[in-house]
Amino acid sequence: MTVYYDYQWDAPTWLNRRLGWIVVALFTAALLVAGSSWAWSHTRAEAFGPRNPEVSYVGVGMDKRQQFHVAFEYVEAPGKTVTLLEVEPLTSNNVEFVGAVAAFPREGSANIGVGPAFPPRAKATYPVGATIPATATTYVPRGWNQEAPVALVAGFRLTNSEIGALNGIRAVYTVDGKRHTVVARHAVIACPGSCRAYRDRDTNWPNLVLRRLGLLPHD
Repeated sequence: MTVYYDYQWDAPTWLNRRLGWIVVALFTAALLVAGSSWAWSHTRAEAFGPRNPEVSYVGVGMDKRQQFHVAFEYVEAPGKTVTLLEVEPLTSNNVEFVGAVAAFPREGSANIGVGPAFPPRAKATYPVGATIPATATTYVPRGWNQEAPVALVAGFRLTNSEIGALNGIRAVYTVDGKRHTVVARHAVIACPGSCRAYRDRDTNWPNLVLRRLGLLPHD
């Protein structure tokens, strides 16, 4: 059995140089991996789940079928094509997602916003998967001094006589073929009659409703 104690091997000069280049290469690769990980963490899509809303609508108007719409994003893309690809909302069990469209406001209107019925009253609507041509996105409504943005609009229906809600809409769309993902932190509470009595009784009532319906994270 051969045993070496305090053994030292002096490598030739050519091998020392090669080992040096290997160390440099490994260090450079580690920096690239770390940089890529940092960039991915800062550009990845926002996780979609219950979160505190940024905009809240309490007591949205509904039509006779208890349907309503929410314009949750406005895409400014004059002279470019726009295609709405996917829409995913977070809703209570009694709020049905009935569809989504990309739309332009009517002549003389401020914009589409939130209100009764779906599809919304608009100059033109384009269903999911339909591409809005570049010639259409140059539309300037009467009374405007610039092109109208493309409104991304989701439609919903309250399915019973109980209070319902949604809190967040995630959508994927393209502009001239470039893919974009948006998470709109919009909360809407729909009451079969009026929400005013509940809202006037407790200013924190909207948050209590969202939490009871599972649309807010528990503290």
